[in-house]
Amino acid sequence: MILQAIDAQASSIDITVKKCGQDLIRIKDNGIGMGKDDIAKACLRHFTSKIEKFEDIQECNMLEMFGQVHEKETRKLVSVHIMDITGLLKIGTVIEVKNLFGSYPVRRGYLIEHSISVSADIHTIVAHYAVNFPKMKFSLNMDQNIVLSKPIMESMIDSTTAVFGISVSKHLRQISFPAGHQSSSSSYQDSPSLFSTPPFPISFDGCFPTLEAPVSICFRSNPDRIFIQINGR
Repeated sequence: MILQAIDAQASSIDITVKKCGQDLIRIKDNGIGMGKDDIAKACLRHFTSKIEKFEDIQECNMLEMFGQVHEKETRKLVSVHIMDITGLLKIGTVIEVKNLFGSYPVRRGYLIEHSISVSADIHTIVAHYAVNFPKMKFSLNMDQNIVLSKPIMESMIDSTTAVFGISVSKHLRQISFPAGHQSSSSSYQDSPSLFSTPPFPISFDGCFPTLEAPVSICFRSNPDRIFIQINGR
């Protein structure tokens, strides 16, 4: 659902979770949403609005079909609320999931039994997007507590500061390569054949610990702060 908000060109995403998602998952964004003709189809298996004609398949840079996920959780009940365009609500979309896994007692029992680790996983997922999309505002409210709040920032380093604090970000260095960049072997004397390459057809942007970064702050046994995205995914 976060990815859908990003695809809808949202600049602000607010997430509310109650009881690890057992009672409620709400995602509110200010994106362009979907057309009214797509509402009835959104929960159909294998539905996607990204492909309108056969030639569009060649242009796709992602493979997920959100309808397949939605279909499983909406077989029992789906409700659509039509808002008056002249009302006071701002532009955007609000999606709510209630009684998660209500028809799947084993999965629901897992949420209850592993509530602490599931809460940590939810925070990690939102932090992932908050860091990698500095131009977007993110907030995460879990059981009426704001556990993450990141305003619109200028860079990935700034996003890291907002999410993990200055004690972490001050030991990081942001490295960016625009599309068409050509590596120079002079920077990598140990492996010149590996890094002396033709121009890359891709762009690259990332943050890495500096050589002087303290192990106790920037290196963890749990890889929950290693965030990798390809084509925005």
